[in-house]
Amino acid sequence: MYSKLASIQVCKADVVIKPKVAHIGSADFSKRHEAILEGERAAIETLPQVQKIVNQLRLEGRLE
Repeated sequence: MYSKLASIQVCKADVVIKPKVAHIGSADFSKRHEAILEGERAAIETLPQVQKIVNQLRLEGRLE
């Protein structure tokens, strides 16, 4: 059920950040620092897309 809900949410998202953490198990806390760094990398890579959306929303008057 979670997978179905997640796929619906991903389809509706303007931007999806996908860190490369498939090799890290959800209970593998020994690699949490690596997972955090991967998340940061993915977020930084996605920033141009997010900035473009924010700028468009400002132009449309939907965001101050």
